[in-house]
Amino acid sequence: MDYNVVFHLEDDNPERLNIALNMSSNLLKNIKTAKIAMVSTHNAPKLFLKKNLTEDVCERIKLLASKNAKFFVCHNALEGLGIHESELIAECEVIPAGIVKLIELQNNGFAYIKP
Repeated sequence: MDYNVVFHLEDDNPERLNIALNMSSNLLKNIKTAKIAMVSTHNAPKLFLKKNLTEDVCERIKLLASKNAKFFVCHNALEGLGIHESELIAECEVIPAGIVKLIELQNNGFAYIKP
């Protein structure tokens, strides 16, 4: 059985990000082969701005990324928020549309989680 998950972040609430990071870490402790993706849409890209992240949260994201977790940020959301992708931390991958990525991941067996 595959243990693949996509976390959908929509708002810029740091607590939601913290929940997703905690759940990701816990999953990888128990299932080393799990695949994790986070898709940020609407206001959530603000969570991944270099200027908004604490060092602790940055380190947690880097650790997860080193274990092949993916952090996807919707280009449409960035455009709507007036954010340039250079303002995001390096671990983020900008994708054309978050909704498309969510559908692709779910079609590929990723369980959808909304923290």
